[in-house]
Amino acid sequence: MKIYATLAFSVLVAACASSVQPAVTSPPPKATTTTVAPATNPDPPLDTVVKLPEQNIVVPAEPPPDPITVSPGLDVEALVNGAPAGTAFIFEPGTYRGVSIKPKDAMSFVAQPGAIFNGSEIIDSFVQQGNVWVATGITAQGRVHGECIAEAPMCSAPEDIYIDSVLSQQVEQANAVGPGTFHIDYESDTLTIGDDPTGRVVELSTTQFAFSGTASDITIDGFVIEKFANPAQTGAIQSMDNRGLGRRWRIANNEVRLNHGVGIKVGAESLVEQNRVYENGQLGIGTGPNGFDNIIRDNEVYANTTIGFVPGYETGGMKLTTQARLLVERNYVYANAGPGIWVDIDNIDVTVADNIVEDNFGPGIFHEISYRAIIRDNTVTGNGFGWTQWVYGAGILVAHSRNVLVTGNTVKDNRLGVIGLQQDRGTGAYGARELRNLLVSDNIIVAKEGSSGIAEDIGNDAVFSDWNNRFELNTYYLTTDEYFLWMGKTLDFTDWNSLGNDEEGTIFNFDSFIDGSP
Repeated sequence: MKIYATLAFSVLVAACASSVQPAVTSPPPKATTTTVAPATNPDPPLDTVVKLPEQNIVVPAEPPPDPITVSPGLDVEALVNGAPAGTAFIFEPGTYRGVSIKPKDAMSFVAQPGAIFNGSEIIDSFVQQGNVWVATGITAQGRVHGECIAEAPMCSAPEDIYIDSVLSQQVEQANAVGPGTFHIDYESDTLTIGDDPTGRVVELSTTQFAFSGTASDITIDGFVIEKFANPAQTGAIQSMDNRGLGRRWRIANNEVRLNHGVGIKVGAESLVEQNRVYENGQLGIGTGPNGFDNIIRDNEVYANTTIGFVPGYETGGMKLTTQARLLVERNYVYANAGPGIWVDIDNIDVTVADNIVEDNFGPGIFHEISYRAIIRDNTVTGNGFGWTQWVYGAGILVAHSRNVLVTGNTVKDNRLGVIGLQQDRGTGAYGARELRNLLVSDNIIVAKEGSSGIAEDIGNDAVFSDWNNRFELNTYYLTTDEYFLWMGKTLDFTDWNSLGNDEEGTIFNFDSFIDGSP
């Protein structure tokens, strides 16, 4: 069952309809990326057939014998800090509040059912003052970071309030506090909330990270990770810091929710699998800069971007940047207030396969200013209706990227179908950021509205004539055959064929599409 974030998500969806959207003549705003020590990336030739190397990921083995059993109430950080590399820990059920762990190499952290890492502290010293409730002595103040929509100007402050696990929205002034909102006066250390706390649990997120650092061969398995005050562009689980990337982390079977920034942010040679990642403030899953050989698979990622970050600012289900040999497969990504799966900035040798991507505010699958990729066998439905300007609200959008194969996908009832886009985005790590050698082949595209095809705003017809971009062997179910976008015009299927596109493709009436077949 699709579970949407509560008040804050609803407010954000309404607000984003009139907020910053990707411009017609310029890309969505780009977020800055934390600088870390670069990893070694390949330098392959660009204009080759799209063919990815075999994934050869080394993941940590089973936990070593004689693990240390940890229970709530122990000084967990001291216990981990005092243990040698290679130690395994088993966490008993219960809430571990305010714990932040920097693992050593080859450590394993496995949770029994019901083990919760909670990054908040309970506030229970409120005094009613008129229609609000005030607590003093609040000393939390994390790193302010991020770009916010006008309706949520405090999204960049990492502290959040949860009342019975329901998120409140931070406002700029104490006199603006009402139901569902709060204000922190960082100078007087005063917290004001607009809901009666009597008989309720009020939590203030204060701890930045649950797990972070650059150690290698780490296992994190089976935890609930919630309510951490991690700033934007950082993860509640984060296999990196300002020194570099952690390698070979296996992050599996966790429930990562209600954290301020990113739920999970992964380094290199790592595996993120079978997690539920939802209702995080900025983003569900992200990657560190210059990562390689990461696999993200079999996760459920939904209802992320709840606090009011600008839609073009690393929002949505996943944003994956500067990766080499990245595999994203068999994930269920839905109802995020941004793109579903966003692969952006100098990625190369990427496979996005067998995912279900539904009802995301932005494009379902978005491959942007990157290089070789295969987008195959995904089911992409109902995406893009929140990114309404020009062609950004597509089911699958390939933008300013070369050597991309889009094949075997079912793309249904999105704002737009499959779109290739060229704008002036300069030069990246592997050459000019140009839409070249795009092949859209053997897909099923079902649409009551919109279009599929190619758009550009650089005034260069070579995008259509000389850069080897083409559609082949696709099957369309449409309400009208005037659906195809090419050289600034909407064409019918006959004109589309006359330009060399889908000469062996087929078109059917929309109503004949039933369960994936005519």
